Amino acid sequence: MLIKYDQQSYQDIRDTLTKLESILAATKAFNAKPNSVKADHLKGNYQDALLKLESHCQDVGLIDSAKTIEDITDSVREADLEILQSNVSLILKQINRQLEERIFFVLSPRNSSLYKASFPFGENVALKFPSAYFDTLEATKCLATGRYTSCVFHLMRTLESGLRVFADNLDITDFGLENWKVITDQIEKKLKLLEETLPKSQEKSDLLQFANEAAKEFSHFRIAWRNHVSHSRASYVEEEALKIYDHVKDFMIHLSTQLKEKDA
Repeated sequence: MLIKYDQQSYQDIRDTLTKLESILAATKAFNAKPNSVKADHLKGNYQDALLKLESHCQDVGLIDSAKTIEDITDSVREADLEILQSNVSLILKQINRQLEERIFFVLSPRNSSLYKASFPFGENVALKFPSAYFDTLEATKCLATGRYTSCVFHLMRTLESGLRVFADNLDITDFGLENWKVITDQIEKKLKLLEETLPKSQEKSDLLQFANEAAKEFSHFRIAWRNHVSHSRASYVEEEALKIYDHVKDFMIHLSTQLKEKDA
């Protein structure tokens, strides 16, 4: 599971760890010449830094470390400085170890914008094809994070929503989405029937132009990509995935000008 945190949260942890390391160094110097005033000052510095570190650890999900820090902080004022010094050294090692166990991904500004997009195909597509919304988001996030074959897979699922609505709009309802060829064949037969039976008019001309172009696009998607990615026959690199992404996005935007799901 990917966990998204602001970079500043981790920088805050690092800054506070550095602050505590300087306090530890000051404690070592103090141990050579102890006095009560300096001890209280050091304990105050420890308490302030530990409270900040506890909050920062909670922000990034280091819950166990945050609880340990809380226990240390509660007893700062009464603790012997040498014991406090030892406890703080241990918690610093624990936090550094936990941070080393994490892998950090950095997105470029372009990919960051893609990842954060709420309506990557536009609000109209989201409104007209709500069943495709999840897959448009996932396709976009996969593209942004370099999961290019997964991106294409979600794009084909996005197209399935469009194909379902397109077929339904032509009163073709008896099909499954497992075999696109069966559906596209039925669509082509229905369009030929409409060509032969509908009276000549501008409305007929516009309808058939839109429908025939859409049918050709679905057939192209099926032959070029859908069959391959659905049956684990192909993998995709960035250039290919971006090309397919733009093509599917433009096509879904085009469909949304004329079609929508029944409940949308």
